[in-house]
Amino acid sequence: MKPRCRIDPWVAALALLHGGLSLWCAASNGSVNDEFAAHITAGYWYLKTGVFSGGVANPPLGQLWVALPVWLGGWPLAPFAGTGLLAARLMNVLASGVLVLWVGTAGAWCCGRAGGRLAAGALAVSPTLLAHGSLATIDAPMALSAWAFLWVWWRLWRRPTLVRAAEAGALLGVALAIKLTGILLIPLAVLLPASSLVYRGGRRYARRLLALSVRRPLRMLAAVVLFLLAAWLVPSAAYLFRGIGDPLPFDGSLLFQPLRLLPGGLVEATWEKWQYSQAGNESFLIRALPAGGVWWYYPVVLALKEPLFLTGGYLLAVLAAGRRCNLRALPALVVPGLFLLAVGMNRTQIGARHLLPMLPFMALGFGLFARGATLSRARLLGATLLVLALMRVAVFLPYPLSFASLAATGKGHMWLTDSNADWGQGNDAISRWLSENPEAHLLSPQEIRPGRGIVRINTLNGHASPAGPLALLRNQHPAGRVGGAGIIYDLSEETIRTWLANEPLPTPQVRAALNGLGDPAARAQWLEERKAESKGAELALLLEYESGILAMEGDDLGAYRLLRRASQLSPGDERLAAQETLAGKRLQAMRLLDRNPAQASLELARAAGVEGNRALALEWIERAEAAGLDEATAGATRYWLACRTGDLPEAARLAHAHPQAEEGPFETPSRAIVLAANDSNECTAKLQMAFYAYQLGNLEPAARLAIEALATCPENKDALALLGQIIVTSHERRWLDLTEQEWEALCALQFPTIR
Repeated sequence: MKPRCRIDPWVAALALLHGGLSLWCAASNGSVNDEFAAHITAGYWYLKTGVFSGGVANPPLGQLWVALPVWLGGWPLAPFAGTGLLAARLMNVLASGVLVLWVGTAGAWCCGRAGGRLAAGALAVSPTLLAHGSLATIDAPMALSAWAFLWVWWRLWRRPTLVRAAEAGALLGVALAIKLTGILLIPLAVLLPASSLVYRGGRRYARRLLALSVRRPLRMLAAVVLFLLAAWLVPSAAYLFRGIGDPLPFDGSLLFQPLRLLPGGLVEATWEKWQYSQAGNESFLIRALPAGGVWWYYPVVLALKEPLFLTGGYLLAVLAAGRRCNLRALPALVVPGLFLLAVGMNRTQIGARHLLPMLPFMALGFGLFARGATLSRARLLGATLLVLALMRVAVFLPYPLSFASLAATGKGHMWLTDSNADWGQGNDAISRWLSENPEAHLLSPQEIRPGRGIVRINTLNGHASPAGPLALLRNQHPAGRVGGAGIIYDLSEETIRTWLANEPLPTPQVRAALNGLGDPAARAQWLEERKAESKGAELALLLEYESGILAMEGDDLGAYRLLRRASQLSPGDERLAAQETLAGKRLQAMRLLDRNPAQASLELARAAGVEGNRALALEWIERAEAAGLDEATAGATRYWLACRTGDLPEAARLAHAHPQAEEGPFETPSRAIVLAANDSNECTAKLQMAFYAYQLGNLEPAARLAIEALATCPENKDALALLGQIIVTSHERRWLDLTEQEWEALCALQFPTIR
């Protein structure tokens, strides 16, 4: 029996509902990390130059898909300003809507009209699909291509034809050309038909396929060739057939040599992803997890990121169906479990978006409620669960990326981070809220003070931050939420003092809280109490903190004495030793001011430069010149300072006269700066300067130089990767220390026209 092609109006309405919600989310959410940091930028640059430089080691097809409207629309690529973002997101709104429609139609074929409606409804209200179907990333296209391949493959197993073999091969090729998660579809394609052998009908399919192979071997061979050819052709075309036959990026035996038939870019990206997956990454789920990952990560994420009414309903429907399940719906029983097992073997545990390919099959399984023994009751239960799921999801709209199920017990903001909760989608909303509430402030490890404040979920949980989680806030009840990812707290002075009373060491958060109180007497009392209770390395940390306070008050001698004592208490601490040396030089220079003001001012300028205080360093250089410092030494110091603080335009201006500065105690990228000053097109020089500026925290020159390096060498993957890092960092630092002028300068950057 052929699948019914007629679309149920209710299924179409549910697909339109999903599309409308996705469009609302797409228009409301700010730019997330991977959109311009990888996918839109890489796809646009490929369309513009014909050279693919990779986007986080992903194949190009998905990135071409989201970048296509930006390129066709003629928008300039401005990765910080986000030009054309909504147009790029519309591509995935379309892809996710098509997926809902297809799953509903397939559900009607498997479970009747009511089953199709339940399946479409379950997928339409999935917060994970709503979240990633409204972003310009490659996760929604991957989900659509995975569903398409496995569904067509299942039909091919049931009734093999040459057309279906070609369709299945092409769809596998599409999945492989979108995202390397598509590799998981290969074992699934083997295990899905194998699992059908436990059913009588599945064994009948196997016998039919075997008989067909005996009667028509050439036809079966042609089907296999068509499948493999189509699976090879699509990713090869995505790479413009480049790199085929290139040497492998690893020392492979004869067994791996057939991989050379694939595009070199695909093999290289697969190898990079394999290495990354084996190394693992730091992840967060309830607490910071080890880099190697834990086996229970994805099952728990699924329970937290999908409504319990849907996941529980799926399990009930599948358990009720059991071996009596209609064989047409077998993928709904088999694929989710197999995919969860396969993705769990990956040590790179990132987010619920990696589970997207299995969600359409879970939705299809939800439609099995329409085939219950007590049909009317089963349908009523399924519809009730669907409505309850929609009510839960509606609480988080239009920011479904921050969704947390009832399993999180209201603490989802403390259990999930990054693409599971805070991917930058709430940045614009948080910025607007801060401007509308001038009495409020941004809470961070550097600023904790009484009053109303807002903190990002990533900052709250210490995601990718050496400062760790904000311990003070994790036990406080939020006063509200902004943009899904911004948590509002009302902190009283008493709350901060109570927390400080139990903190033994001057961590960055403790220092921020003590400064935020604005009470020097309370700070001095806290220090004295802790010093009386501490010894060794702990006492050294307290003395270091106290020395910083004295230095700010102008007591350089007292600050130096405390640092010297701290260094003696912790003799192996190189950081303390360096601070003691710097404080000693500053003190010595201050004493020399009367006898040798030029040399003393020069030393003070260098000390300020090491600390990154450019304005103070320039002031001391001017004093040194006024005291008689020669022009050559002053110029060399200015050049060193420009390099040290990342003022690369000034460094380039001074590079001709003072290239010898790197021979001093502080190395600078002199050669790179000289090459840039000479208008050299050497990509390596510009990229070296970009890395140097980024390390110093100067994002605008780093981004500008990375873009210039890409314009010179479009194939430079390091330049694109660095630009992506800068974009992500700019999202993190937007309110911490980036000035409005710095942010506007970043937003003004555009990719140039290729010469």
